[in-house]
Amino acid sequence: MLKIDKLNIIYNDSKTIFKDAFIEIPNSSFISITGPSGSGKTTLLKFILGEINNSNGIMSYDNQIIDESYRNDFLFNEVSYIDQEGHFFENMSIQDYFEFECRIHGIAFSREEMIKNLKQVRLKNIPYHKSPKLLSTGERKRFLIAVALMMKKNLLLIDEPTASLDYHHKTILLDILHELSHQGMSIIVTTHDEDVLNTSDFIYEIHDHQLIQKTFKNIAEKQIHRKMMKPHSINYAKYKSLKLIFLFIICICIGGASIGLIAQNIATLISLNSTTQVEQISDDTALFLVKKLDPRYILENSNIFDFHYQFEGIDYISEDELAAIQNIPGVHAILPCIDIRKTDQMAPFRLYQDGQLVDTVETIATTFQTYNRDIYLTVYYPEEHIQDDGHDIEGIYINDILYNMLETQVDSLDSLEQLSIEFNAVWVDSYESSTSEEKMPQLNYISSRKDLSIPIDVDKVLDATEVLDTRQQAAGRIYIPINMFKTMYDIDDYPTRQYRIICEAGKEEDIKIAIEDMDSLYFASNISLSNQDYVQYFYEQTQTNQSLSVVISFILFIALFMLIYAYCQTRKKEIPLLRREGLNQKIIKKYLNRDFIYMSIGWFILTVIWIGIYGFLILSTMRMTISLSLYTIVATVIALVMIGLVYVLSSLIIKRNIKGVS
Repeated sequence: MLKIDKLNIIYNDSKTIFKDAFIEIPNSSFISITGPSGSGKTTLLKFILGEINNSNGIMSYDNQIIDESYRNDFLFNEVSYIDQEGHFFENMSIQDYFEFECRIHGIAFSREEMIKNLKQVRLKNIPYHKSPKLLSTGERKRFLIAVALMMKKNLLLIDEPTASLDYHHKTILLDILHELSHQGMSIIVTTHDEDVLNTSDFIYEIHDHQLIQKTFKNIAEKQIHRKMMKPHSINYAKYKSLKLIFLFIICICIGGASIGLIAQNIATLISLNSTTQVEQISDDTALFLVKKLDPRYILENSNIFDFHYQFEGIDYISEDELAAIQNIPGVHAILPCIDIRKTDQMAPFRLYQDGQLVDTVETIATTFQTYNRDIYLTVYYPEEHIQDDGHDIEGIYINDILYNMLETQVDSLDSLEQLSIEFNAVWVDSYESSTSEEKMPQLNYISSRKDLSIPIDVDKVLDATEVLDTRQQAAGRIYIPINMFKTMYDIDDYPTRQYRIICEAGKEEDIKIAIEDMDSLYFASNISLSNQDYVQYFYEQTQTNQSLSVVISFILFIALFMLIYAYCQTRKKEIPLLRREGLNQKIIKKYLNRDFIYMSIGWFILTVIWIGIYGFLILSTMRMTISLSLYTIVATVIALVMIGLVYVLSSLIIKRNIKGVS
């Protein structure tokens, strides 16, 4: 028997619905609650469900007080509620619905048992694999009754059971309810319908804030077999409609695309900043000097042999010109900038570890090309005072870019023995300035290759952003002193078209002005001419690509969170239904958050795929401007941030809609 005593309910602290009301509902009875609209019929049912906040009263079931600590067990084991529209779990098919209820109640699902209960409510031939929304309102209510029957619930609450039903469907439903009450189920309905009232065993009318019993029948209460159970753990995330499945997959795909694209943008910005950081470095004592190619000479020699000579746009500087510049006050030294580049057209690059050739490193040159970087043998002079830990460097060094590339190719750099390099050096037999009437210099390769076995101490690593090189762009570099270079190549002079001028501190700008006043073709700067061209081109290309990429990333990011919000809004409809199943707040949160755990796993998998694709592109020698390690770190961080934001968004929506659930 369900008994409610001293029931008081007040709405908005002013409107009294019940005042010290009392109702008693015997087992296996059919009870109708009637009264004017707004009198509190539905409110009474929701009080039984525990959904009315401003209320107090004593409720018991078979002499067991239903307080907050026991309410969920009471709802889970005894109560089924069907509202006026017959709301249901839209994420489940009819069979999924039965399966879910069975699993959560610890009952073995049986298709035969499902059909048996559907047959009892006159729904034998409905499509089990379809959604309940395809049923009419009357059929949907009968379907929900069949679910309650299969769960062996003893108390059925129905709000306006015959609302919007025609006479035929109303008659079927009333017959079913009458049968169930005779089989031991207690049925409480709210209604205005005279046909329902005439079928009832008891009628309670709400009048003057009281529940007035209008009719009474002698009913022999049946003994109710009660078996108290707790909700079983289930994989609630698997119960999804096609709409939810589609939305779930779209969220994963767009989230993965957002991670990849945003990571690409951020990593590119970091890489670009690292590549061009040298542009912001102020060297107090050095200038780069080049002489631009006379445009008149280019026009007169359109069939010029040395295309690169013309394309780079810089000319040789004669000894007399260098001597004149040396005489400018404040100029301490003029040093040729010597870089020998390793490219595909030159000899192989080989790396030995423990005396054994590391095969994979034979591809390191193309790997550098993949990163849009080259390998240079860079000569330095004592006058440059390149420092490491506050001291001028001596001997052979490598920069951190080359170090990082080598680190990806060998097991341990600590055991690195030597770096063996072959270069074809370019030698110019004779040359004249383009401003003279002499012919262009002929470029000839040295007839014998120089196989240079250079021992590398990996502790001698320079920060690439702190060393002003000739090209001043991201490249792998091996630094060797000028005397070692001359010994290895057995030469006294190496022609070059770029020079580094060591200046007296504080006079760099005056020297720059003096040099450029000497000849309009001279160009002096604290950053090399070739790097200025490179930086400008790189920025232009990157800005164009970045602008489009940022727009797409922003659109994807906004679309993702709109979809996540829509997904949460769809799933939040399930919260009151789960609560009415007798599930507490912790279980409901666990059920709904599991979707986002799976979504997060999907994003991590896609992140790994993005990283794998990027690594594959690198191995395929495609030109990439971002290192794999940088992309991996950025993509992982973006994935974690996105997961965190989505978790916060979903948690806020769930928390806002789960209030009142104990």
